[in-house]
Amino acid sequence: GRNTVGGVINVIRSRPTGEVGGKIRLTGGRYGQEEVRALFNFPVADTLAAKVYYVSVQDDGPLDRTFDGGHAPQVDYENYGIQLLWEPNDNFEALLSLDRYNNASDGGAPTNWNNSGGVVDGIGFTFPCLIFGDCAGNDKTIGDVGDSVDTNQRNEGHYRNDVIALTMKYQINDNLTLISTTGWHDTPYEDEISELDGSALDFIFIDNRNEYEQFTTELRLEGSYERFDFVLGAYYLDSTYDQDWATVGSFWSIVIPPAAGDLANSAEDTAICASNAIPGNDTLWCDVSFASGGEHFGESLGAGFDQRLFQTQETESYAYFGQLDYEINDKLILTAGVRWTNDEKDFTGFQAYQGAARYRYPFNFDVPHIALDNDWSETTLKLGLAYHVTDDMMFFGSYAEGFKSGGFYGVNQNIRDFDRNQYDPETAESWEIGMKSQWMENRVQLNVSAFLNDFKDKQDSNVVRDEDTNTVATVWENQSSVQYWGVELESRFVVNNNLDLFATAGYLNAEYDDFFSLGAIPAEDPCNLDNSCVPIDASGFTPKYAPEWTFGLGGTYTIQLGPGELSVHAKYNYVDEQETDTFNDDGTGIPETEFVSAQIAYEWNRFRVTAFGDNLLDEEFEIVGCLSVLFCTGGIQLGTTYGVEVEMTFGN
Repeated sequence: GRNTVGGVINVIRSRPTGEVGGKIRLTGGRYGQEEVRALFNFPVADTLAAKVYYVSVQDDGPLDRTFDGGHAPQVDYENYGIQLLWEPNDNFEALLSLDRYNNASDGGAPTNWNNSGGVVDGIGFTFPCLIFGDCAGNDKTIGDVGDSVDTNQRNEGHYRNDVIALTMKYQINDNLTLISTTGWHDTPYEDEISELDGSALDFIFIDNRNEYEQFTTELRLEGSYERFDFVLGAYYLDSTYDQDWATVGSFWSIVIPPAAGDLANSAEDTAICASNAIPGNDTLWCDVSFASGGEHFGESLGAGFDQRLFQTQETESYAYFGQLDYEINDKLILTAGVRWTNDEKDFTGFQAYQGAARYRYPFNFDVPHIALDNDWSETTLKLGLAYHVTDDMMFFGSYAEGFKSGGFYGVNQNIRDFDRNQYDPETAESWEIGMKSQWMENRVQLNVSAFLNDFKDKQDSNVVRDEDTNTVATVWENQSSVQYWGVELESRFVVNNNLDLFATAGYLNAEYDDFFSLGAIPAEDPCNLDNSCVPIDASGFTPKYAPEWTFGLGGTYTIQLGPGELSVHAKYNYVDEQETDTFNDDGTGIPETEFVSAQIAYEWNRFRVTAFGDNLLDEEFEIVGCLSVLFCTGGIQLGTTYGVEVEMTFGN
């Protein structure tokens, strides 16, 4: 696969069995949860086996939508496909997979956190509240969780993804195997409405339309000998991404021109487009039809003019890699690997302001406003030692390097942003030591590890002041060096034939190093209103989504009952508080949470019935985020959910 910074998650799917058989699972639960899952294996010929599957998931959502009486956020997707396994002889096999994924789910349900100044420490006044008076009820404070959303529309989404994958294996001899993996990934449409302000106003939302296509292929030679195993390979990727993004509502009329809080009038709109640019600034463009000589020259955009962005990004990546596992003696194994990666990216960006309600028209830009390209290459290493004290205990240590290439951020406010918001590669060095062991005749498993991940030029999003529009913009940038170090413990104890217990624990220390940014955070004198943005020293701040402590505890108790088996499973998870804002603002973040889930199941013959409950402590909270002083919204964590699941298997 492609190079990564911190590792990969390897998902292994079941293969066609060549025998008639399958299973059907039906689930019903709270908030209108309805799920169907079905799988069927069957032989096509002596050397050809097939597997088909179908998944459908629907959920009404837990929140009331006030503007139309519906529920949010609704979930509605289906996934289906077929796998064909051809094994003409003992030395060759080919596995072909065809999958389709359709998703018509809502893109979230933001809640209104637009508060007047000073009510919530760290969350200042915001435009929907300040100008229109549409504030959160009673200026709510952190910890309040509602049961409704008052946006003026659904965050409706439509997404389709088609995937074709072919894996072929040829066993050259007893020691060597040649493996080819090729995939084609196509997203013909990914359309989503994103309501950003969380209010009932037509203030700001994004109509986002994306297309994506990707081709990948990899060829590997794997060898296994008495003292060593190895893999040699080459990888290639070619992808194209198109995004048509319209920011719609009264937002731009308020902030441009000439300053925030001054509603744009017809004269100002005409001035913007008569010269095809904001006066004195040639980086803010309008639809060419409003410029001199255009069919709409001299007309006003209207008080609610919109912004249109269009970008195309093409990526070509290729890599060569190899890894050797060498058995120094019966107890010690050395691992050494190297990978060379080259990424080439081409970017074309367009931007214009256009009249209200024209954002659904084909874009009408005069020329490609900017075209950029760049390439990056990197050689990364991996070294490791594994020492087997006994058959039941192993100590290990490893060092690995990671690389993620730079790129271009195509969601910007004006032409100049496309050029200045390029970002450089991110790299990481990772060390890990640990022990894996089994005790008491394999009834107890205990794994312990300590790690250090040192990121350089870490890539992340940030909100900064935009010099051209005198407001703020979200950018993707190289923020700082970041260090993550910690300890993890995993254990399992099979008490007897009936009881199986597990426990996990983790400690994580993470912080930015030498991070100094011209970011924008809510304050008494916000930098996007007075042109005097004060740099923020974020050194020592905690990165996003890095809880200090995590714990898990649970188990399964099983007994024979009548013709079948009754099992009870329960688990407890604790996750420490997490930051969701780059600058660790007091008004944002996720509080510490405790989750308890349980299920009771009865299985007999070919049937299984399960009653389940998740988040039984009814932990509810909102993740609040603010785009400087422009608007603040929240996302609600579900409370308790429960349901029943019925599964039937048939055949072999």
